[in-house]
Amino acid sequence: MALNVTASNVPDVYSELMNSTPSYDILALACGNDLFTTNMIEDILTTNNYGIKSYLVRDALVQREAQLSEQQMANIWQAAEEISTYKDLLLQLDCINMAYTDLMQQSIDALVERDSVPIDSVKQYLEAWDDLYSNFKLINIAFGENNISHAEELFEELANKTTDQHELDDYIEESSKF
Repeated sequence: MALNVTASNVPDVYSELMNSTPSYDILALACGNDLFTTNMIEDILTTNNYGIKSYLVRDALVQREAQLSEQQMANIWQAAEEISTYKDLLLQLDCINMAYTDLMQQSIDALVERDSVPIDSVKQYLEAWDDLYSNFKLINIAFGENNISHAEELFEELANKTTDQHELDDYIEESSKF
């Protein structure tokens, strides 16, 4: 929704952002979109007070045509100050996990592209990692080997792998490529 904001659906997207826990990149998209008023952005970031701690969000705020007032920014920072140490640690852990996942995906890409690594070893590595990205790589390998039935089985199993909405969105986007 945050990618396709129009003048007519701003209230719906705003409501969705207010009633969910969007990721940093979604918050950054909203903060950078001038269809959202500065009051809407203040509300969104006060409700999702972890968002201001993201450099993506802060950069989007700086690049907005309609800048937030000093008072609005103070309100957002005040809300962010109220995040408990526990929540702050959880956010840091989440960032570490995202960085770790990115590194793992880069290593998977490197393994898949190397001719010197036996493909069976790559498959075992991907099966052991067993995240959404690894499963897509396994599907691509199966298609590359013309093992269509195995690729379809793997594809069918993806729906059982996650209930995370962001991963499901990636699943839907990725599945449209097949």
